[in-house]
Amino acid sequence: MDFNDTGGSLLDRAEYAVYAATGLGGANLKPWTAIATAINAGSYVADWSLDFTALQQGTNYVSVRAYDVAGSSVEAQDVFFVRKDTTSPTVTD
Repeated sequence: MDFNDTGGSLLDRAEYAVYAATGLGGANLKPWTAIATAINAGSYVADWSLDFTALQQGTNYVSVRAYDVAGSSVEAQDVFFVRKDTTSPTVTD
């Protein structure tokens, strides 16, 4: 997921949050957390990671938002989901 500011201002910061259901619904598993701050550029394309310890077993929905230097923001809900399986595998002989 990359972030771009096409409105003439520069990006200030980008954040993500994780919820148990779509549309920012269900349990808030990870509150809005900084991906990058003080970006001060027209785009942000660096790799970033999730806090996998905050995820629940099953499906987790990730939303993102970005702010520009002028204070405008945009939010995109449920940009992707992550399935977490905490059950250990078994082998039967």
